[in-house]
Amino acid sequence: MLQREPNVVQPFEQAVLAEGVDLEWDRPAAVAGEVEDSHWRELERWSPRQDEHALTCDVSPQRVLNILVLAEEKALQFMYVFQNRLEEIRHRRVLNFEKFLGDGALYSSRRAIRVLAAADPG
Repeated sequence: MLQREPNVVQPFEQAVLAEGVDLEWDRPAAVAGEVEDSHWRELERWSPRQDEHALTCDVSPQRVLNILVLAEEKALQFMYVFQNRLEEIRHRRVLNFEKFLGDGALYSSRRAIRVLAAADPG
């Protein structure tokens, strides 16, 4: 079975989000959370409604301005494992996580050799 790409949104008002379904989702999940100091913090998890045409989840007033991730359960588990691996590398190589509003993020260090060593898979 093909796995769906996770969808990430940040709603600015109360609404109902619906995504057209061209493939059946395997155990869809919706997660509301936030990123703080390079760590994902899950605030709430629920199951979106699914029919043959759409996957639908409500954006309540409590979920407004949180980051919402709509994905299959397997994709969410992979996201957590991947983030933990990145965090282990960051600690082991003494790297700084730098976030730029709207422009993404990167890892840096006062010594370039640390960044190069972190990029080496061996």
